[in-house]
Amino acid sequence: MIVNIEYNLKVCGPLYIGSGLGGGIKKMLLRQSDGSFIIPGSTVKGRTRYYAREFARITKLFSGNDVDRTFGETGDEDKSARFCAFSDLKSPIIPVFPVRNGIQICRKTGTTKPHALFNTEIACYERDNEFQGKLFCSFPEEKEKYIALLVAALRLFSHLGGSKTTGMGKCTIPMETISVKKNGKTIENLEEFLLKYWEGGKE
Repeated sequence: MIVNIEYNLKVCGPLYIGSGLGGGIKKMLLRQSDGSFIIPGSTVKGRTRYYAREFARITKLFSGNDVDRTFGETGDEDKSARFCAFSDLKSPIIPVFPVRNGIQICRKTGTTKPHALFNTEIACYERDNEFQGKLFCSFPEEKEKYIALLVAALRLFSHLGGSKTTGMGKCTIPMETISVKKNGKTIENLEEFLLKYWEGGKE
């Protein structure tokens, strides 16, 4: 079964996706060689897997095995038969890159840590700016419930990236922006299609 999903991720606040690098700015954004900002597909995939696991745990409509079979499992001998890839997310809008200062607090004492001052480079867009994203999956088995799990996880998006406790990374993926093709054919009434799986219907 071949599944293609397109969606728009709506950004509702500043974003921080770290590069792991530092210098004059302690926490630097992940940027491309030309200085532009993207949201890596691997970051989106990891967050989608997290939401899929939470949805499965809370609703009991899916199992942990369903999540592994949808996204692939480390060490799976049959991994070559499954494929789940997320595109990098880009926006035609160029953000501004302000630097936000902060102070590290010790959780045990509630006081500032030594050398507690730090700064973070963030990406700021106009409110409700949208990134266009795509994902492609190939499954050896014909189980449409994997589609339902993927869409449920996308709909649960509320945050992406780091520094979430400071109010960064707020986002959402509206249902009306999600388009699904199964084996090249568009699923026309997506909500009706999904309900039978979200309500525990047939596989």
